[in-house]
This record gives sequence, C-alpha cells and structure tokens, in this order.
Amino acid sequence: MAAKAERAGADGQLVVTPYYNKPSQDGVLAHFRAVADAADLPLMIYDIPGRTGIPIATETILRLAEHPRIMSLKDAKNDITATTEVLTKTELEIYSGDDQNVLAWMAMGAACVVSVTSHVASRPSGA
Repeated sequence: MAAKAERAGADGQLVVTPYYNKPSQDGVLAHFRAVADAADLPLMIYDIPGRTGIPIATETILRLAEHPRIMSLKDAKNDITATTEVLTKTELEIYSGDDQNVLAWMAMGAACVVSVTSHVASRPSGA
C-alpha cells in the first residue's frame, strides 16, 4: 500500500498499528519499519489505542524515531508522561491527536494538531 500511495503521488503516510490481531511491541516495531521501508515517503506514526486496541509503548516509539523516514507522531494516547518523554528524547514532530489536548501538548513543545474538528468546521477552500 505504501508503494502504491507513493506512485499515486502521496506526500506522506499516516500509519496506525495493525488492529484486531494486537501484535507484540516487536511486531509493532516491525510493522512500522516495513511500511517506512516500502516507500520513499515521510511517515507519521498514529498512536490511537482506543481505535486499534493497543498502545505503542514509549520505548517502541523511541526506537522507531531512529528510522530516517519516520518523522512525526500523531498522539491520541492521552499519556502526558509518555508524550513528554518522546518530546525530550527524539526529533519527532509531535501532533496532538485529540482536540482537547492541543494546548497542553503545544505548551510542552508539540508542533500542532491533526484535528478532527477542523475538518468539520474549516472554511471551504477558496473562501
């Protein structure tokens, strides 16, 4: 899918953990590395355990941050301690994945938000 997205002109990838089968953290690490290696596109990790069934452990994120195409994290885990550790130990751009956490995450040094609300409430293009 990553290679197809690249051929279709995608600028990057937003990738979640494999859902339903709940892999180990080694499996999560292998998954993200395989997707990152499949295309020459920047990759944003999407940590949303409420939807996928498993959180990405902080140690796994720290290891993933070493990959040259893994550039950012959309954090919807709501774990301020884990987010702070990732912010201080990596060069990943961190984005809030929950609208209610935007201010707190940005105060800690996050880049911004990948927002659901803004897609509903945004102005039409050209307006």
